[in-house]
Amino acid sequence: MSGTIRYRMPDGAEIVSEDGSTVTMHVTLPSDDAGHFGRRCPSCKRIFRMHVEDYHALPDDLRLTCPYCCAEEDHGEFITEQQKDRAMAAAGEYAQQLVAGKLDEMFSVLARKVNSRRGAIRIKYSGGSSRTVRPRPLPPIVEEAPIRERQCAQCSNRYAVFGEHVACPVCGPFRPRVMAEDALEAQEVALAALDQVPDAVLAQLREAGSLERTAAGALGSVVSILETFLKQTFLDRVTGGDTLIVGKGNVFQRLDDAAQLYQDHLGVDLSSGMGTDEWDRLCLLYGIRHLATHANGVVDQKHLTRFPAHGFVLGQRVHVTLADAREAIQLARKLVGAVP
Repeated sequence: MSGTIRYRMPDGAEIVSEDGSTVTMHVTLPSDDAGHFGRRCPSCKRIFRMHVEDYHALPDDLRLTCPYCCAEEDHGEFITEQQKDRAMAAAGEYAQQLVAGKLDEMFSVLARKVNSRRGAIRIKYSGGSSRTVRPRPLPPIVEEAPIRERQCAQCSNRYAVFGEHVACPVCGPFRPRVMAEDALEAQEVALAALDQVPDAVLAQLREAGSLERTAAGALGSVVSILETFLKQTFLDRVTGGDTLIVGKGNVFQRLDDAAQLYQDHLGVDLSSGMGTDEWDRLCLLYGIRHLATHANGVVDQKHLTRFPAHGFVLGQRVHVTLADAREAIQLARKLVGAVP
């Protein structure tokens, strides 16, 4: 029994107070085995999860930031569909018993009035609808739970996401370095999942070309991650940096050109934390990614001129391997770490 004596609410729902037509109700939102519960962005509609203990310690007027699209809203706007269904079920139980109680009261008053006249008509009404009601259990919440838990280095709040993200739900958008490191880790985890695939299935994927496409996609993601990191860091630190890159195209997709910008305007040598061989290898992987993206992997004269000592032949098709993608991730980590 919860709330006032006339209401029998299901487990997980409690009537806190009634003030005229205003009813305050508390409905529990079950967490998963890791202690997380779901949040759903009202803008992009994607699901993420937050740790219950950390969440309850946050201020009541908290505004959450979507880790995927950076939309910022009051935390109450981030309710998931299953949570909404659970709350509505609790409200429905209350409403049903409220109506039954009002009918009890109405018929009881009617019976007393009729019986008080001592006429030939007598009404016997025992009521008791609130005593016989058996509330239906609240619907459970069965939402997919991510495998990895993250903890924000700035605010220490624990949360979990599906795929890459760009913000902490509490602190807001990441700094470029944190964003790059997290994105590279996500790519690494995705490739590591292939190690769990049975050999027979892996052979089928290789035959269908899926492994090559996965590797090429991962390499392309590494280039995009570094481009975003290098560009945002440059613009954050160099006054008027946006005017310096006007007319230079995707300059941060070209490592040598990006390195020159950093050297000229920040005094930073991007290759210093890697060594010459690793820098050259990363540049080569950038070139292979360019071929895979824009020329179906076919070597052209520009690629031959850029990398004359690597044994490429005009017109040959180069392939991106999983080893290439994994190496690119490790080299990208070193590059990110080389920027002070």
